[in-house]
Amino acid sequence: MSKTLWKKTLIHGTECLVPDCPDALNWLGKTKLNQGVMIEPRRPRNLQHHKKLFALLKIAVDNWPGDEPTTIEGLLGAIKISGGHCDVVQTKKGAWKIPKSINFESMDQKEFEPFYGHAILVISRVLGVAPEDLEREANYFN
Repeated sequence: MSKTLWKKTLIHGTECLVPDCPDALNWLGKTKLNQGVMIEPRRPRNLQHHKKLFALLKIAVDNWPGDEPTTIEGLLGAIKISGGHCDVVQTKKGAWKIPKSINFESMDQKEFEPFYGHAILVISRVLGVAPEDLEREANYFN
């Protein structure tokens, strides 16, 4: 079964989970009444927060200091590694750090929040601006 979205609601004063997408509704329709099901609860990440991260990265790339340009992908990879969001592979010649994904399946909102905070600090240091000013600018473009 593919991932489905559900939402919490009140039905006759009782808190319930109800389907919030066609796949979930279809799946529920195929489930017998009183049949037990196993659910792995997970709150989806805030899409606006994710978009705000990419607004920050674009601001950083557009205002990158120095002669060497950077890319959003390169900067994101560097932030992942500097924040420890990476796998470390040991080789005979030393360790390689490989950035992990921050996609919605790999990182929930609870994990994303400190990652985002780290990204703001890194970008504000590189650009020489206060984190709160950078945050305000990202809100403007998001």
